[in-house]
Amino acid sequence: MSRITPEVKAEVRNLKEEREKLRKLKEGFPSEVEKVLYQEAWRVMGISIKQAPIDTGRLRASARVDLPVREGNAISIRLSYNTDYAKYVHERNAGGFPVNYRAPGTKSMFLIDPLIENITEMERRISRRLERMVMQHDG
Repeated sequence: MSRITPEVKAEVRNLKEEREKLRKLKEGFPSEVEKVLYQEAWRVMGISIKQAPIDTGRLRASARVDLPVREGNAISIRLSYNTDYAKYVHERNAGGFPVNYRAPGTKSMFLIDPLIENITEMERRISRRLERMVMQHDG
């Protein structure tokens, strides 16, 4: 009884080029994540500024989005309002609920609410953008 042994041949073409693509993707990935997160942070801040109470305009003018900070595998971005009263105005509540201020559409919790309300869409946009990046490097 004779056996048939299948013969398998594999040829790797352009191995050097494929390695280079992977290296570029690996190196560019954190930078791309930083860019996307920074853009999303400003998107949230834009919504937040419209909800921030306005009297003199000082609170809204103090809105700030810091540049991304990378610590190991973690990337963070700080959003803030930089006045001595920003925290008081933000945290003000009545019976545990945000307070509406005089100007229509303004309220307390003007930074955390836009973040919470938009987190799902933010995650979707970030994922889509990073998927496109991988596809561009793959093709």
